[in-house]
Amino acid sequence: MQDISLLHGLGIKFLLVPGKHVQIDKLLAEKGCEPKYVGRYRITNPDSLKASMDLAGKIWLIIEAKLSPGPYLCGIRRHREKMRLHSNVSVASGNFLAATERGVVEGHDEVTGEVKKVDVHCIRERLDNDSIVILRNHGYSSSVES
Repeated sequence: MQDISLLHGLGIKFLLVPGKHVQIDKLLAEKGCEPKYVGRYRITNPDSLKASMDLAGKIWLIIEAKLSPGPYLCGIRRHREKMRLHSNVSVASGNFLAATERGVVEGHDEVTGEVKKVDVHCIRERLDNDSIVILRNHGYSSSVES
């Protein structure tokens, strides 16, 4: 994150797409659930959807926190420069992806989706306003209830 912050300060635009494939499988294994795949797609059942959504929020918060300016910690003067590397970084995210469900795949009714549309205009607008964009790897669909 320090490198991204430094390069951002030099004018490089970033669109971050954090992956969580390994973390989802690990979280499911810890809960005694075995992830199932059809080809390269995970069968997204309710357990894996919950794990994916929980991790997406956690990862987004970690990235945002590491890129956000924070107050100096009281009583620590020697390390003040190391603690505040990101004095003017703005982080943006949003509903930039529209998705559609894949439906029934090899007998499994799943909520795994495919990207239907990317709102490039809104992403570019955030980048042009000097924000680092975090693109969540969850798409949204008006036809899906959760």
